[in-house]
Order: sequence, then C-alpha cells, then structure tokens
Amino acid sequence: MDSLAKRAEWQRERALVLQNVCQQVKAQVEQKVTLKQAMLHACKLFAGTLLGSASNEKPLKLSVSTLRRLYKEWRENGESIEAFNLNYVAGKEKVPSELVHEYQRLASLSGQRKTSVAYKGLVRRWRNSEDVPGLGTWPEWYSAKYPGLPMPTAAPEFPYSSRTMYRYQPKKTLRALGNKGIAAFRRESVHIDRTTADLRPCELFVMDDKRVDMLVIDDLTGKACDVCVYIMMEVASRRIAGYSARAAGAMNSSDVDALIARVLEREGYGDGYTTHILLERGTVAMSPAAQQLIEAVTDGGVKIHRTSIDEGMRALGFAPDQPSGHWMGKGLIESFNSRLDLLLMHLPGQRGNKFENQPANLAGGQRRKVQRKGQKDEFTETVISGGEAAEAEALASIEMASGRRLGLDCGLMWMSQFNSAFYSIIQEFNASREHGCEGFGTVTQAETAPGIWEDVA
Repeated sequence: MDSLAKRAEWQRERALVLQNVCQQVKAQVEQKVTLKQAMLHACKLFAGTLLGSASNEKPLKLSVSTLRRLYKEWRENGESIEAFNLNYVAGKEKVPSELVHEYQRLASLSGQRKTSVAYKGLVRRWRNSEDVPGLGTWPEWYSAKYPGLPMPTAAPEFPYSSRTMYRYQPKKTLRALGNKGIAAFRRESVHIDRTTADLRPCELFVMDDKRVDMLVIDDLTGKACDVCVYIMMEVASRRIAGYSARAAGAMNSSDVDALIARVLEREGYGDGYTTHILLERGTVAMSPAAQQLIEAVTDGGVKIHRTSIDEGMRALGFAPDQPSGHWMGKGLIESFNSRLDLLLMHLPGQRGNKFENQPANLAGGQRRKVQRKGQKDEFTETVISGGEAAEAEALASIEMASGRRLGLDCGLMWMSQFNSAFYSIIQEFNASREHGCEGFGTVTQAETAPGIWEDVA
C-alpha cells in the first residue's frame, strides 16, 4: 500500500473503484453468472465514474476488454489492490527467446497443421507444473514475479496469450519444411523455376576442368603425375560431347580451342537458334582469338560465355581473395565431376581427394603449388620421394630407356592407358539411361533385332 499511497488522488480513487468492481465481478461469477455478463454489468455501472478533486476530475475509462485484463492481473496478484497501481514502466515485457524458440519448434514438428496446437501444448505443460523454456515451472515463475505473495492453490493463467504468441509463429516456409518436407518448402519459398527439359540439341554446352583423384605415369617424362581432364557437356542430353586429358599443369588454352573445334565439327550447332558455350573464367579457357574466330565464322550462331571472377578485398585491412571462377551456371557439370570420381574408382593409382585420404603406400612425397613460365594459373604438382609411385617411376624408366613397352606391372597406368580407359567410361556413361535427368522418359522397349522390339525390364 505504500507505493499506492504515494500516487495522485485520482489514481488512489481509481484503484479503490477497480477493487470494488473486481470483487463484484468475482461474486457474480461465483453465483454462476458468466464472466462476460458480469463484466458488461460492471462496465455499465462504473464506467465514467469521476475521480479526483473537483478541480482535477478524470472520468474512469472502462470497457470489457480493459476490465478483462485488469481482472486477470488482480487475480494473479492475489486480489491485491496494488494490481491497479499505475506504475508505468517504459517498454513492454518481452517474451523470453527460449519460449519463442520452443513455440516455433513445436509449431514446426512433422505433421503439425495448426500453431494453436503448439500453444495449447505449452499451456498444458504450464498447468501440469512442468518446466516451460524461458519460464520454468509456474511456482518458480510466480515466486520470482510476485515475491512475498502467498502461492496460489492452482496454476495462474499462462503469462502470454495466444494472440501474443501467434506474433512469433514460424514463417510459412519453415513450417512447410518441418511439417511436410522439402517439396512443400519449395512451393512456399521464393525461388526461380529453372528447367533444361526444353533445351534443343546443341543449344547449350558447359565446360569445366577436373583434377582426377589418381596418379598416372606421363608417357613423355616417365614421371608420376596428376591428371587434369577438360570436359564439354551437351546439357540437353547430359552427354559428354568431348574431353581432353593431360598431365596436371600441361593443359593450356590451345587444348581447349581444339576441344571446342572437334565437338562443333562433330555435333554441329543450332539450326535457326544460337548455340551457347559456357566456360569458367578462373581456369584454363578458350583463347580470345579462337572465340572471335568461331563467333565470326558461324555468323553469331555460336556464342561463347565466361563466368565471373570471385576476387577483390572482402574488407578494409584484409588480404585480397585468391581469384577463382564463379560456380553459378555450372551445376550440371559440377555434379558430373563428383560422379566421375566414382566412375574411375576401379582404376589403379587412386590417391583420394585430399592428402588424408591417400593410401599410405602410394607415395611418400608431398604436393606443392607451382607456376610455370608463361602460365597464368597455379597448379598442384606431386613430388615423389618414395612409396609405390617411386617404384612405378623406376620401372617406367626401364621401358623409356628400351623404347618399348615391356609389360612391366608398375602399379600405375600410363597416360595413354588412362586415356583409353577414360574413353570407355565416357562412352558407357553416355549410353546409360539409368538416371533421373529432367526431360528424359523411361525406356520401355528396345529393338533387339531389325524390326523386333522387346520389353525392357
């Protein structure tokens, strides 16, 4: 009462009137009158009651919604008149972040259709004296919020209404992801529908280089080396239209020029529509002179595109980023590059995709980045100092000195042998139909002999 006694006269009178109002509402409710009817009756009797002295009178503003809130606070405060103390505090009490996270988690569970179920679950745990994140059990919450007041015999109302909690309900995208799955999430999320099913033959080629995860013997030097392949994919059919394979660091723009020329000569380009070729700018790419020549000879029938470069300084004081080609637009061939490691897994000389995955007996050497004269890009070179690769180099030197292939089992493939094996793997991949690529149907029949068609299992 001390804090209320320090208030203005009209505030003290307001507290007394509201105490009387709430007591009458409680008495009517105990006589089986509905809470709404009791509050309507009280508002008609007391709304507009003049408060304070004659020189500073204030009418009591009272409505059913306001009285409902005041009545709730009065009951939670042990029916104390201090509940009507106008002790204004800047800002509103925020919902604890732990409670918000739990509410969103419950609303995003698999199969959850309505957020009201999540709210009711929190209320049920509250009434059962279970721990609610951000609040604790209701006795703990009440003791902390109203110290010194007697503990109620039953749980008070949940501190936050459903309307308040609904403001924190998870977004539709998050609910769709948790309730129904990724397909429902994609329908709700902001996205761009992209399709390759409508591409015409040779309308789009994508090119990229790939460092193969194996060592081979270079036919020219007899040394163990990494392999770099440059791949050209025809996107409409997902076929590998052509490739070039060289020792790592030996690939240059003339190899790319020759690859594009071979593919266009064999495949052709669009009849009545433009053929687009996409290259990564950060790696070995087509020379500008060859690009101008092809675009001029085809009268614009072939257009060469290059991805952007990720480079520059991220922030003041930081070292500039290592320039690298941007990956956007090359997802199809990047996916094939990942699959290529599996297709080549049966070949000898596997060294893994990083040093930790390399077989212990393959090489006792190290890998270093070098940049040869006249080349712009760095590449990784393997320096052999022991292990199976060193033994392979020793045996290869015998064959190099004799000028003949003696058939010595050195454990690694020669570059020419790798080329032959790689060609067979690409042919098998191009003939494969066991995929779910967009725009491809299911083969149900095959012509096993001239004019004879049989069902395909």
